[in-house]
Amino acid sequence: MIPVTTQEQSDGNEARPLAVRRVVISILIIHTLMLIVTAWLHSPAIDEVGHLPAGLVTWKLGRYDVYSVNPPLMRMTAALPLHLLT
Repeated sequence: MIPVTTQEQSDGNEARPLAVRRVVISILIIHTLMLIVTAWLHSPAIDEVGHLPAGLVTWKLGRYDVYSVNPPLMRMTAALPLHLLT
């Protein structure tokens, strides 16, 4: 037997993929916006990227003159996990 389709059934089938596309596109847009906001709020400031290499140099070479903007305790604490891995 050949299934009989009516106009109502075919309209419903065409509307469903359109609704799924809209939902997927909406989720992707929301996800992209959340990524942008998170990157903006939680990215390091301009001066923060110097602390990790300076702390690592302090641990490895015992030099305190590299990026001596702040006392070495914070730099060394931030670089301790990296020092333990290398």
